[in-house]
Amino acid sequence: MKWFERLARWIEHRGGMRELYRPCPETGTPTLYMRRYYIAKTPLGEVMLHQFFMGDEGGLHDHPWFSFGRILACGYREHLCDAVVDGRPVNEHIVERRPGDWGWRPAGCATRDRAKGFHKVELREGEAGKVWTLFITGPRRTVWGFLDGSRWVSFSDYFKKDGTASKQATPDQYRGWIFPRKVA
Repeated sequence: MKWFERLARWIEHRGGMRELYRPCPETGTPTLYMRRYYIAKTPLGEVMLHQFFMGDEGGLHDHPWFSFGRILACGYREHLCDAVVDGRPVNEHIVERRPGDWGWRPAGCATRDRAKGFHKVELREGEAGKVWTLFITGPRRTVWGFLDGSRWVSFSDYFKKDGTASKQATPDQYRGWIFPRKVA
């Protein structure tokens, strides 16, 4: 077992693991998308381990903070774009991410006219549950969301629409700066 898997198990036993869900592409039922293991959670940013069980379905999404990520195991295909015009990605392309790769993206912006932060993760065949990343964020700057057709949709509306909103814990349910735990 690798160091990050041991750390993840320890965090899970302490109550600091959060499961995120997305609809299954075949059935539409909420399915485990990712396990997030909180290492640190402060007003200045967060440090987490991510274990992916499925890729992102639907449109590209942005994040509410700038972030850095390092692939720890397996990797994935990352869908990116050069611009967003009228809510649609322009020149969408795929980058292969491998163990050891670092990535950076800015926070989404209120006007949604910048594309640098929009992306989508696609897992390769047979790698569900085997993809691990270290994910480090800055402070929250905005609300995050998805490109859905020709418009940007906030994450809360997007998850209500896809039926996964009620299944997921929210970040504010975790307390403590170092190895936070779920309290609500």
